[in-house]
Formats: sequence, structure tokens, C-alpha cells
Amino acid sequence: MPSPVGGDFINLIAVSDVMLDPIHFSGFTTSLEALAVGTPVVTWPGEFQRGRATLGFYRSMEMLDCVADCPARYVELAVRLGMDAKYRAKIRGKILARNKRLYEDSRVVKEYERVFLEMAEGQA
Repeated sequence: MPSPVGGDFINLIAVSDVMLDPIHFSGFTTSLEALAVGTPVVTWPGEFQRGRATLGFYRSMEMLDCVADCPARYVELAVRLGMDAKYRAKIRGKILARNKRLYEDSRVVKEYERVFLEMAEGQA
């Protein structure tokens, strides 16, 4: 039986104006949950993979509106999304129109399959 806390958390994300991707570490699952309900996630990608998952999600959706290239831009985007309802609605709509690319792309499954088979063959 699913935890009621999980549903409460998704509801909280859904009514949030904006979320912040943690600097130097990605909120991978939380970002996916936020994007599923259209909540913008502001990210400032780090140097390493652990801080670049949300960037990858936005690239898959072909939208970089919420991707910052410096700390000042990270703050600027977060404040604008939090304060400008019209802009936030535009970004939310854009996310909702494109987020299916994150959840309905069978190429990802095929790539995992290829990698796992390759690793298994290497172990034989």
C-alpha cells in the first residue's frame, strides 16, 4: 500500500510556485516529481554528474528556461518564478507540454538494457 506521506509530498510540490535543485547535488527524483506536475525547478548544474540530472531533464524537454549559469542567475530565476505569476504560468505550461519526453521515451529503457547485457556478458 502506498504511503500517504508520498501523496502529501506530491501535493505540496504541485502547489509550490518553484523548487530549487540543490547546488552541488541533484534532486533527481524530486525534480522528476516536480516536472511531472509542472512545477518549475531552478537548477545551477555542477561540474559532476551528481549535480546535472535536472539539467539533463530540461535538455530532454528542449527547454533551458530554468537553468542558471551562475549563482546570481540561480537567485534571479527563483525570485522571478516565485513573484511573477504570469511568467510562472508560462513556464509551467511549457513544462507540462514537454514533460512526457521524460516518462515516455523507450530509448532510455533500451539503453539500460544494452548496458546491463554488456556488463553481464563481461562477467561470463
